[in-house]
Amino acid sequence: MNIDDRTRRYSHAKDGQEGLANPGLRFNEPTPIAPEGLGGLIRDHFSNGRLFATVGWHQGLVNISYWGRQHLGGPAFFQGSLEGAWTKLFRSCAGLGDKRYYLSLSDTRLYPFGLSGNSHVAGVDFKQEILLLPDALVQRFRVLRNPKKLPVFIEMFHQEHICRVNRANRTWSDFALNVRARAMVCRCTDTNPNGNRVDQSLAQQGMVMARDVARATTWIGLGCNSPIRSRPTHQGFKLYLTSKPMAQGEACFFVVFAESQEELERRTRYLSAHALRECDALIANYQQRLTQRPRIDVGNKVLNSALAQYPEAIHFMKIPDRPGAVRATQAGYFVWGWDGMMPMVPCTLANEPDYTAAILRFFQETCHPKLGLPHQFTTAFTLKLKAPIPAQSQYITGLYQYLATTGNLALAREVLPTCKFILDQCRKNLVRDTGLVAGSALWPDFPEAMEENGHDISSLNNSLVYQALRAMEYIALACSRPALAKECRNWAVQLRASFVKYLFDQEHGYFISSCSSRNFSPRKHYCCQAILWLTPFARELVAHDPERIAAFMNRHLRSARCLLSLPRWDTAWMADGNQLGSSFPAADSFYLNMQKITANTRGLKAWLGDLQWFWQYHTAPEAFTPEAENENLFGPDNHGCKQLQALSTWYAGLYNGAAGMDFDHEGITFTPWGDIPVNIRGLVLRGKRLDITIAGTGEHIKTLQLNGRTLPAGSRKIAWNMLRSPYSKLELLRTHQPPKHPVIVRADGLAITQVSTKPGHLAASVTGAMSGEIIIQTQAGAKVMVDGEAFPQARASATGTLGVPFGRTGTMTLHILQ
Repeated sequence: MNIDDRTRRYSHAKDGQEGLANPGLRFNEPTPIAPEGLGGLIRDHFSNGRLFATVGWHQGLVNISYWGRQHLGGPAFFQGSLEGAWTKLFRSCAGLGDKRYYLSLSDTRLYPFGLSGNSHVAGVDFKQEILLLPDALVQRFRVLRNPKKLPVFIEMFHQEHICRVNRANRTWSDFALNVRARAMVCRCTDTNPNGNRVDQSLAQQGMVMARDVARATTWIGLGCNSPIRSRPTHQGFKLYLTSKPMAQGEACFFVVFAESQEELERRTRYLSAHALRECDALIANYQQRLTQRPRIDVGNKVLNSALAQYPEAIHFMKIPDRPGAVRATQAGYFVWGWDGMMPMVPCTLANEPDYTAAILRFFQETCHPKLGLPHQFTTAFTLKLKAPIPAQSQYITGLYQYLATTGNLALAREVLPTCKFILDQCRKNLVRDTGLVAGSALWPDFPEAMEENGHDISSLNNSLVYQALRAMEYIALACSRPALAKECRNWAVQLRASFVKYLFDQEHGYFISSCSSRNFSPRKHYCCQAILWLTPFARELVAHDPERIAAFMNRHLRSARCLLSLPRWDTAWMADGNQLGSSFPAADSFYLNMQKITANTRGLKAWLGDLQWFWQYHTAPEAFTPEAENENLFGPDNHGCKQLQALSTWYAGLYNGAAGMDFDHEGITFTPWGDIPVNIRGLVLRGKRLDITIAGTGEHIKTLQLNGRTLPAGSRKIAWNMLRSPYSKLELLRTHQPPKHPVIVRADGLAITQVSTKPGHLAASVTGAMSGEIIIQTQAGAKVMVDGEAFPQARASATGTLGVPFGRTGTMTLHILQ
């Protein structure tokens, strides 16, 4: 199934638009394979921990960067050339007799942490690898076949003075032999004594001077696992390193980064003996993790590869010596706040709940006593930029999703002080009696470009506050804080009403970006991320008019390859020349859920088409900027980029979108829609292993089975306590045929039991430790009985549902007659 072809018409792409940058990767297995070289890619980025590097189309290195202790402006240490291969940045080749050969790779595997390919030259078969360890780049050569038994050595060319990155506040020493290190060693010192101003943006007012690391020295070693001889040229223009002939049929060069001379010497000595072993372990551990994660099949090889690789790309952005800290992109940014919290959901869904817990602990440990969770971190993990207080509610939403899928209340009690701190700070910024919280928008970087002036109520921010309040109602009760739970419940009711009253534009049927906190005057800009959808409770903010909201997104925000940040007719379009005219992958969760609520299969296919197109370029972008209608002629903005927000949102989107799954502390809710087959094998939730199969076509459930037993047809929710065995099999069959009885389609945060149906009738018991809303699919004119009394409720004709509020704790009996 080629989703891209099937959605071309809907997503406004024209035949013949592709062609100037067409990669040819193969996706027959989780790891993408380039038939020759990089498979038509202009370049690709790779990372591991603090280290990242870029390889160009000519198969040579074009960048090596390392996040040590230096200031945030100094990660790049070595820069080559993408234009051609003349510039030699640690360029390695194979020597046969008195001749040297660059290896032209074939069947090149593109890992998140490097590449591995085969080559045949002068009658000898080689395997060459460029692999990143957390602190070292290794170039490995292995002889696979040498029938003439030619002597084989490896050689490296490096133009030291051309390739090292020079800055006004940076000093270098030249590479020189260090006997103790068994390597060539140099050092690089970065200074930044005065800090820098960061208050140019409205969002950073009051942060006049941000202190960064004042001085740091990075030590760099260049070595080999075989004895080498070095030969510099006149004035150090080029350095040659040549190994002795391979004794065991393989050899490697390595470039190591360290923060002290002693650390470097220990590491280079170790790698001289064990670099090959570490490389073997790197690949073996990667292969093992692929088997331990859920195996996902959506009937499309490109997407299957992407969904297998997204969690691995995130894995190699983690900083090993600081658990919970994840860099914001594979090649670039260090650790940011909201970027760094985005993996909390996908890590859990990739069978890594312990790392989600590490993220929650990391942000609690680094929480500033006055400013809260940092928006940007220095390399010392101190606050560089502050985050808007209401947007910090994202932390609580991540905790809730962790609790929903693990049930681990011990962690909730551990991080409860940070949750309470965030709510306390939000409380200080309440706007009158609306429940809304004032503060500059989390996005874009310059909210003043969207008419914000320091007296603002942001829709994005308050969507997070609302979800956090709904989550905290449960968390507080579970942690024996009933007064806090009651406050959060009442606050959420107030905020929900005000969110629609002040931030929803009735004329356009969509949300505005912000309004004034002084007089509620609207700023009529229509952002794709008006709601940052991170929990099932976000649905409650759109329940008043889902059809118009979805229609607006499809008509005004959907483009050929992405969701636009703003409509092109919006007066803020490209007001900053950057973010306000690009895509914003983190907003895709809002888009997907709106398509799901309205059962718009075309929207799902358009989104999957985006993922497929980008992954064909081995990319999960920070953004895409389609200023021209045919911008996709040139491929993504940043070829090879893998950005944390996109990876996180898109992986979670498979579950919430394509699989139609929502998770709360009571269980899993399935929403059937579309015709995309979904098979998930080995998903671990609440310590139980699940295999999930979703098949058929349509927006109704024909059958939902647990371990071969058909579940009651009146509810789409599977309670956690129904998963009794260590392994369970869930099978959902979709259909276009509506049931002959009402169905409970959502009951977020609530338990549904004692479900019974017969034609035209549904009975169920609803239990909750928190308030909520039961959404029922039924025919027009249905009669609702709550605890034996009639309950008047209008039916939403667009979605065919009605809502019954559950505004208390305890149990409620429900009868629906249609």
